[in-house]
Amino acid sequence: MEGMDDLDKLPPFCAGANPRRSTSSLDPIMAPFRVFGRPNWKARFALLASIAITYLGSYLLLSLSGHYRDNVSVVDDFGPPCLCVSSWEQWQPALIKAAYLPGYARDTPILITNGLGYLYLPLVHFDQEYFHPSRHILAGNQ
Repeated sequence: MEGMDDLDKLPPFCAGANPRRSTSSLDPIMAPFRVFGRPNWKARFALLASIAITYLGSYLLLSLSGHYRDNVSVVDDFGPPCLCVSSWEQWQPALIKAAYLPGYARDTPILITNGLGYLYLPLVHFDQEYFHPSRHILAGNQ
């Protein structure tokens, strides 16, 4: 009979054999774990879209309140002062510190950043590359 539990039957002893007990008795046990059911593709898309919009929107707010800083002063924020002279400035979004260590070629940079810098690193690089490019200090505020 379907829906009846086979509590009187023992599981088989040979390896790989299918159990002889029905799983219908597990329905009342598993019911509390099915809070939302199985989400459909629209719900998943809406969730991913809202996460992406929140991620991009929060970075946009941080970038709008950012400013240019020379890379040496950003590196100094992470530890002992760097005994070097900066020659260029990088765009730093608010609360994010991401700078290349001085003395290294731009082709093989060594990046130093804080936690938010790692979280927003792809957007920071995109922003610094296309919207707020690094500039030489002698160029001034053009």
